[in-house]
Amino acid sequence: MIKKIIQFSALGLMLVVLPLGSLIYLRKGYFERYDALQMLKDYGKVPIFELRQQDGSPFTNANLKGRYAVIGKIESFDEANPVIEQSKKLFKQFGDSKEMALCTYVADFDSIKIHDFMEKVAFQDTVSRWYFLHGDDAITSILANQPSEILALVDTASVVRNFYKVSDNQSIGEMAKHIAMFVAPLKRRAELEFKREKEK
Repeated sequence: MIKKIIQFSALGLMLVVLPLGSLIYLRKGYFERYDALQMLKDYGKVPIFELRQQDGSPFTNANLKGRYAVIGKIESFDEANPVIEQSKKLFKQFGDSKEMALCTYVADFDSIKIHDFMEKVAFQDTVSRWYFLHGDDAITSILANQPSEILALVDTASVVRNFYKVSDNQSIGEMAKHIAMFVAPLKRRAELEFKREKEK
């Protein structure tokens, strides 16, 4: 009798409890994704631009075609700059994806400092995923009406979808989650490297 009770209990667990738990988990994930997507707006397309990369090669709108991009601007290169620090974290997590491009516009360009920095942080072929750019600053017009130290998320159609303040942990956490919805992360983890402040 006890054996049958155990068998029926196990069967009930398999047929009812586990599927119900899975359904709840999937619904939670769906609504979290839905809420995250609701934060992504249409802030217009990235303007036509023609910039230069660290090695002098051209960088134009064609380089962003079909890719997600995070765009930031700094006046001069400083590894301690919050824009660089947050971009570096993104680079470590998503840098192995060809679908991703990190673009940092540097007004006062110092190729030696940037080269030395990339020598430290690049791995495998990922150096081609983080672009330090200079020249025509048309691309930075998307940041013109935003506060300082901002990163912009651009989708595969070159539409600006959101802005994130690098000094705001919650804002940066949201950015990482938005990117993770579209780009396969570098390291397969249960949790993102960035965490929203309320989750810490």
